[in-house]
Amino acid sequence: MLETVTLNVQFTRDDYLRVLRFMTSQSFIVKYGPPIAFAVLFLFIFGFILFLSDGQLFSIPAALLVSFFPAAVASGAIYLVDRHVSAPFLKFSIGKQMKSNPLFEKEVTITFDDGGISTATSHSSTSINWEGIIRAVETETDFLFYTTNKFAY
Repeated sequence: MLETVTLNVQFTRDDYLRVLRFMTSQSFIVKYGPPIAFAVLFLFIFGFILFLSDGQLFSIPAALLVSFFPAAVASGAIYLVDRHVSAPFLKFSIGKQMKSNPLFEKEVTITFDDGGISTATSHSSTSINWEGIIRAVETETDFLFYTTNKFAY
């Protein structure tokens, strides 16, 4: 039998942003997108150079070298845009959602007990059984309880 633990919290925009960034960072495309983009671009450029030169203009080692740099720059740009340039837009979007829905700014009561996890605000409540949680992750600042491979509670 578990002890019942109840927490009263008020989440901020930074809390939502931090958790959203963590959850999206766990997806396959975010983890492996830049290396996959590099490989695809490299092979495309390499094949294109060999096709155009018909083996006359570039040797294979030269074509490999010439293909590497544009592919590295393009995949580096994808990485920078994904990880750094999009961050202010995400913060703005979450802020806009919080302003449009006052429930985001309300205090939330979270209860952990034998039945699972329950949350309640002044307007709504929800709960999930422990069997519905497929994975739990602890970060430096948060506990995330996944109910699907991509969604944490």
